[in-house]
Amino acid sequence: MAAPTTPTPTLVLEASSPYYLHPSDQPGHNHAIIIVLETKNKLDFVDDTIPKPKAPSTDLPCWIRCNSMVQSWLVHSTIPSIVNIISNYTQGTNAIATYYITLKGFWDELSSYHKLPTYSCGALKDLSTTIEIDHLMDFLQGLNESYSRVSQPNITHGTPTPS
Repeated sequence: MAAPTTPTPTLVLEASSPYYLHPSDQPGHNHAIIIVLETKNKLDFVDDTIPKPKAPSTDLPCWIRCNSMVQSWLVHSTIPSIVNIISNYTQGTNAIATYYITLKGFWDELSSYHKLPTYSCGALKDLSTTIEIDHLMDFLQGLNESYSRVSQPNITHGTPTPS
């Protein structure tokens, strides 16, 4: 017969506690993150004012839960910003190599938030191809007008440009 388990006591936290999470505290905030963190009494998690409690502290599970939520807020507020930068980034007066290197930095930053799954069925190759095409489109759409002859259909479909 299995040993009886002792139920974990429910911890009730005051709203002023930095460990308190309101039901509306969900990821996806796109406002100025510092203001949001201050308003939610969570900025101390970011600046390490509230250090991670050592085990077996009863605060450790609460700290982990709140810290994870803060990390989620940060990631979910950062991803749309990076996507917006990528979609609006243009070559401007930059050399084409500088433009590409900068754009690649944004792509790398964005991909650091997304771990690609491991598949053995070949789906990863399809996903990688889709990402490469998206990157190509981002690159082409931001090129200066002097490159207008290098059009999206010509490159992606292999149609040579007229001379």
